[in-house]
Amino acid sequence: YELALEAAQAQLTGAEANLNRALAGVPEEEIRQAEIQVRKAAEANQYAQRQLQRMESLLEAGGISQAEFEAVRLEAATASLSFHQAEEQLARLTRGALQEEIAFLASVRDAATVQLRHAEIQLDRTSLRSESEGAVTHTFYEEGELYREGTPLLALKSDASMVRISVNREELNSLATGDSVQIRLEGSDVTGMVALISRTPDVLTQTYPVEISLPKGSYTAGET
Repeated sequence: YELALEAAQAQLTGAEANLNRALAGVPEEEIRQAEIQVRKAAEANQYAQRQLQRMESLLEAGGISQAEFEAVRLEAATASLSFHQAEEQLARLTRGALQEEIAFLASVRDAATVQLRHAEIQLDRTSLRSESEGAVTHTFYEEGELYREGTPLLALKSDASMVRISVNREELNSLATGDSVQIRLEGSDVTGMVALISRTPDVLTQTYPVEISLPKGSYTAGET
């Protein structure tokens, strides 16, 4: 997935560059180089056509073979084609990109953007991110196993502490992630922050689990 993301990023960069180039127009230096190529191609074509005419006269006089004449005629045809191609290239550079070409390049850019977003989503689905730093102490699944929703995937040891409570529907509607709440632990009031609210009730109690992150401190697992 990382390679796919890199490829999508490169594709988008290239598509954006092509579109920006079309919108900005061709640099004057590139047009000058194209004009030079046209002049060179024109001179080469004129020389090739003169050679062809001379060889035609020699062929009629029996001075050269048919094979020699055909070789010169091929060179003349190639020179003529190169000259016309150079002229067409100069014309394209001079007129700039057509609206159809710009629209096509924009569609390529948009498609590359979608492809990049898809690659980012695919990579994100292969990653796990914890809200707190720590070290993995245990994994509950092996590679290739099918994950069962709602079950723990791994155990993380960190300095952050969390307490889980259960609330009824009325209390649930008054809570939001990020809210500050007061809880009592072993007779002491502690200010925590709502980190996670489950919208799925417990099957037996019909209450909703809520996780509250605690400020740094010394807590004992299992405190109530």
